[in-house]
Amino acid sequence: YGVTAALLDAAPRLRWAQSAAAGVRSLLPAVAARPELVLTNAAGLMAVPIAEHVLAGVLHFLRGLDVAGAQQRARTWD
Repeated sequence: YGVTAALLDAAPRLRWAQSAAAGVRSLLPAVAARPELVLTNAAGLMAVPIAEHVLAGVLHFLRGLDVAGAQQRARTWD
């Protein structure tokens, strides 16, 4: 899912590359040699959804929703 230096070298007319990976440090020398090439990445793209997912998981276990769900399926309320 990432862009490689070999891929950039194989496309001399390429003007823009988007990497799905957040880290593109290994590509910086290849991009520096081609000032016409714009390289963008996905850094921070999923920060908010990941934070929301983590918070939902914490609340799920702090509020005992896993136990409540099991009790609901068993039709018991202890």
